[in-house]
Amino acid sequence: MKKLSLLFLIGITLTHCKNHNNSSDIELHLAGFPDSTKLYLTNAETGLTDSAYVINNHLTFQVDIDEPTQFIINTPAKNRSEVDFIVFWKERDKVTIYAEKGNLKEGKVDGSKINLLDKNLKKKLSKFEKLSDSLWLVYRSLSPDSTELLKRIEYEGNAINDSIIKIQINYIKNNPNELYSFILLRNLMIDELERHQVEDLYKNLAGDLKKTKIAKDIERFIQTKHYAEIGKPAINFTLPDVKGNPITLNSLKGKVVLLDFWSSNCGPCLLEIPHLKNLYKEFKPKGFEIVGISMDKNKDTWIKTVNKYNITWPTVSDLKSVYGKVALEYGVNFYPTYYIIDRDGKVVDKVLGRGIVEEKIRKIFE
Repeated sequence: MKKLSLLFLIGITLTHCKNHNNSSDIELHLAGFPDSTKLYLTNAETGLTDSAYVINNHLTFQVDIDEPTQFIINTPAKNRSEVDFIVFWKERDKVTIYAEKGNLKEGKVDGSKINLLDKNLKKKLSKFEKLSDSLWLVYRSLSPDSTELLKRIEYEGNAINDSIIKIQINYIKNNPNELYSFILLRNLMIDELERHQVEDLYKNLAGDLKKTKIAKDIERFIQTKHYAEIGKPAINFTLPDVKGNPITLNSLKGKVVLLDFWSSNCGPCLLEIPHLKNLYKEFKPKGFEIVGISMDKNKDTWIKTVNKYNITWPTVSDLKSVYGKVALEYGVNFYPTYYIIDRDGKVVDKVLGRGIVEEKIRKIFE
């Protein structure tokens, strides 16, 4: 899934500053970590990963960034339940983090204005999110026969979500000169707001900040003219594969096509690969094709994953993750996301998550 996929890391070295100065540092003061504990740092924008070892409960990463960037620091883990991590923003100044083993997430971050703004807003949202979590637990415990109660909980859940969105929209409106407002708008735009709402909010944001990468992502969303819909022709695209060869969706008309939006850092996506291989082997002779659309931002990471898992179907990418044109047109903000396209080139289904798509493909061919 999108929000957690970055915790499953692949070791690639970040570009370090050639001329080291304190502003490039992310310095950690830790408690409870044995010497030589390995920690990983991931740039959330590029997917690039660095690592370092704890010595005397201290370590320093050096990063080279030209705009405020979100990072993740985590411990090694075999599964999600073991992951100890912290997500934070770094700007031009040095960042210092104070944290303890087993509770990195609650660490104190100094030196980042954006991080402080994010923390303060999350405090306002926390009571709504706790209510939402409680409702979700009740919802999951009910039987499918509890129709009226399920509907009531859905209604209450939607109302809570609307409250959360409203608070964020008000922040954006009231703080047009903050880069954090651009960050909030980018987070909201794909599945919480209509395009015209995004456009109206964006118009009122500070012009000098519209040169940033975050602003450019929002502009690409606003400028997206077409959206994939079930029952309508799939939106054509041409993207390069791992060897740089162009793959065009429309060239596959006459086949049943599965679009697989995935990422190298997405655990559920990788778990699904063996099942997709079985489908591909069984139904390719009957006119079945898979096109994997990688959400990776780093080409080396993408290619290494394709080779490691011996993926034989075409995999393509624009290396722009969810802010690329194809991902925006297909409304992708969750991994894995699948689109099933029939022989006439029409979208017949959209599937979120693992464990579902195999059955749907089998029903088409059997």
